[in-house]
Amino acid sequence: MTSYATVNEITKLTGPLTSEQQTQVADLLARASAMLRGAVPDLQERLISGEVDPVNASTAVINMVLRVMRNPQGLTAETVGPFRREWERDSSTAWLSVTQAELDLVAKPAEKPRARASTIRVRAGLAPPGPCWGSHVRRW
Repeated sequence: MTSYATVNEITKLTGPLTSEQQTQVADLLARASAMLRGAVPDLQERLISGEVDPVNASTAVINMVLRVMRNPQGLTAETVGPFRREWERDSSTAWLSVTQAELDLVAKPAEKPRARASTIRVRAGLAPPGPCWGSHVRRW
């Protein structure tokens, strides 16, 4: 199976890559695409039928690979002298993983439960006595 994204798409976001990095990125793209296919078994059929936009699959795979490239050690925090930087837990993995946001890009949208039709009955005596919010309206 092929990757849903290319090394060139990654290069557009990261800048130039060495040949070693390009080889690593190609491998990560293939593995991330396989993981996405494993997480959404009917993804290929849904891409062919047009139910899922191929750009969404590409975006999910690119995000998975960029997380690993930007933080290869999987750090959650780093302090150098007086400077400290922290990463969110979702973006601090040193391995490929599919997040819920990436699944949402390619998975079937959840069907919303339909609201049932109902009737509201209004009975006299439920409104407070005396004038209420429409007191400026004249009664004939």
